[in-house]
Amino acid sequence: MPILKISNPSEFKKIAKALSNDARMDIFELLLGEKLNINEISDRLGIPLSSVTKNIKILEETGLIRSEITPGKRGSQKICSTVYDQID
Repeated sequence: MPILKISNPSEFKKIAKALSNDARMDIFELLLGEKLNINEISDRLGIPLSSVTKNIKILEETGLIRSEITPGKRGSQKICSTVYDQID
């Protein structure tokens, strides 16, 4: 996986703000080693599904994680993974 190198101050601020939240940092760290759906993230971190969904959106907007919709047991599920495995 590629390394995110930040040289633009504006981009740095955006990423720093996204990762300054403990829940978002926990989600990012959890996803470093694997792909998980929203429910799995919620269960592993013990945080409400609504909070996970909100924080996933912010991490997606900064380009730190990506998500894909796949068929699930009941409808579809959102599978999340990191775009980068290291930030430099």
